[in-house]
Amino acid sequence: MDVQWSVADADGDLLEIDILFRHSSNTGFTTISSGLAPSGSLFWDTSALDEGDYYLAISASDGRATTWRNVSVSIVHPEFSVILASIQVIPPDLSEGDNVPFFVIVSNAGGLDGIAELTWSVDGEVASTALVDLVAGADGFSQFDWIATSGDHTITVSAGETSQGVMVSVSSAPEVKVEEGLNPWFYSIPAIAAVGGIAVLLRRMRGSGGDDEDEFEWD
Repeated sequence: MDVQWSVADADGDLLEIDILFRHSSNTGFTTISSGLAPSGSLFWDTSALDEGDYYLAISASDGRATTWRNVSVSIVHPEFSVILASIQVIPPDLSEGDNVPFFVIVSNAGGLDGIAELTWSVDGEVASTALVDLVAGADGFSQFDWIATSGDHTITVSAGETSQGVMVSVSSAPEVKVEEGLNPWFYSIPAIAAVGGIAVLLRRMRGSGGDDEDEFEWD
């Protein structure tokens, strides 16, 4: 916190300035700096102080008398605070083998810029991690792609102690059944041979029930 002051003595005496503070619930002052010039500025580091209301005091002394002035200040430490919205899944109806994207909006409700570290989990097992840059008061998003497996599953995204989850149900892939006794016929490549000046076309067919071969001949 920047502190500035300017004090003048009516008699032109040399003044010595002290700057002090105390919490509103305390009675004793703590010195920030002393023996300062009648005018100037300094930086008051409040990072180690608890949040709350304080009194900032400036004393001016000419060696014979001391005059005090104080002001009230509130100390609030800005922080990086992540909020996760509900997880969105597209499409809502899932089948085994689908490539399913999940989305979540990530918000920074604090007063500091930062990076949100997200962890995506499937049924409690970590599946993916992501980093989202967030300026103070802004939103971002994260996407997680999952290859669906049949059954009921819980998809969770977490950032520190904050988390969101969604349950999804995935239907099994349909089974393909082949009826017995309907085996396909296999055809050999037709062959043309010259026998005694006569062109003969041979085609062999084989069924599922035996090794007999049928030959068809055309002149």
